[in-house]
Amino acid sequence: MKEISTNTFSVTCTSGVCGNAVKTPGSGSFARASGGEHTYAYADTDDDRTNGVTEIFEVMYTAFGNIAAGEDPSVDYPNAIVVNGFSDPAPDHTEYNFSPAALRDGAGVSDF
Repeated sequence: MKEISTNTFSVTCTSGVCGNAVKTPGSGSFARASGGEHTYAYADTDDDRTNGVTEIFEVMYTAFGNIAAGEDPSVDYPNAIVVNGFSDPAPDHTEYNFSPAALRDGAGVSDF
């Protein structure tokens, strides 16, 4: 996922259906906080993020340490992947280094 302009995103993948990234009304600007941010991938029945969530696939917490217990979706969604401590170092980006480097779409829970 890449922010191509303010709150407008493009999604690319190497196989299957990529899905889409949508900034929902009332959710504020898409900007990572300096103290860490939570980025969720989830399924919803409408554009209101406060209701209709049917599944949370993953959350990536972009600060050192673990996500707060009250924000960890794996209690209610046991299949959710939780990535803790995925820091946002200079130069202001977050990146997962795959091994081998050619691998881009085969990462699973055990890889994290």
